[in-house]
Amino acid sequence: MDGARLGPLPLAGLALPDSENGRLLARALEGRWRVDEAATFDIRLTLDERARDTQLNEAGIGARIELTYVLRAELHHRPKGKTRLMELRHIANVARSDSGADDLIQQRNQARLAMRLLAERFITRLARELPKEPPQ
Repeated sequence: MDGARLGPLPLAGLALPDSENGRLLARALEGRWRVDEAATFDIRLTLDERARDTQLNEAGIGARIELTYVLRAELHHRPKGKTRLMELRHIANVARSDSGADDLIQQRNQARLAMRLLAERFITRLARELPKEPPQ
């Protein structure tokens, strides 16, 4: 059971980060949710991205880059005034090249993929966990 088969999830609002990854995530979520003022939940999303060198050579230079993307969601239940937290994580690895530009391209490609995967997992989890609301 996911948001795609049931149609867009009704939310009172969805706040996304104003960043490059936030815009990628917004694109990945398009058509998966809809604004409904009568909806029980509004959600605020934050994103963290970390990159660290792995597999260091003798000179201490990383041969690979580990990328960690963390999506945090604050689900605010409007009628009860309670907030619940959700956290999803995606980890990817890319080989470091001799070109910083190539490394940057690989990292951006991984970010696009990570935002699509995190969006899918987020919507699937919301569809499973949020109480069913009657159709409008």
